[in-house]
Amino acid sequence: MTELQRTGIDGLDRLVGGIPRGSGNRLMDFIFSPAHNISRFRIREAGGKLRRELRIEKMEGAAHSLDWLPFEITSKGIVLQV
Repeated sequence: MTELQRTGIDGLDRLVGGIPRGSGNRLMDFIFSPAHNISRFRIREAGGKLRRELRIEKMEGAAHSLDWLPFEITSKGIVLQV
């Protein structure tokens, strides 16, 4: 068992750097193309509270929602609020 598995993380895909959208950099498509899975995270204020959200941008070989999904970070890991 790896250290990641002991902490509840089953595995990691390739970590690929990116350039923020709207930066005008044409290399962005090239940088993201080798990634099998891409997730975006943000913190948004809603109703006077900060809310963590994630969206799956790309999940190779799987149909998935493009909606922003609220989540919490707990002692058991990331818990989606769906």
